[in-house]
Amino acid sequence: MTAESRKIDYHRLKILVVDDEITFRELMKEVLDELNVHSLFAEDGKEGIEVFKREKPEVIFTDFLMPGMNGLKMSETIQRIDPDTPIIILTASLYDELEINTYDVNIVTIIKKPFDLHEIPDAIDKALGKTK
Repeated sequence: MTAESRKIDYHRLKILVVDDEITFRELMKEVLDELNVHSLFAEDGKEGIEVFKREKPEVIFTDFLMPGMNGLKMSETIQRIDPDTPIIILTASLYDELEINTYDVNIVTIIKKPFDLHEIPDAIDKALGKTK
């Protein structure tokens, strides 16, 4: 689904994707480019916080399990800086989803890997609706 066929104008929207797998970051770049989104990338939680502070993205997609700082620890830090930033968690495991619920983080949605490509713009729409 392209940005032209959706209701929300993604032009100028900044989205940060934090994932330690380069192939996943490349896939997300393709999806976000199709939506005409300004995409930002980080390969771990620490770098994700640095990019967040510098770029102030409107939406964040983050993997749950990453070396060093995981996606939820990063999300907790980011939400202390800006509690209104919508965060979408990406995970490959039901166990991860159960653990996610133990954190005090406001998550917009959880997307299971592998996912259908339409889930990304749907999650962005949900995140933007949550912040309006």
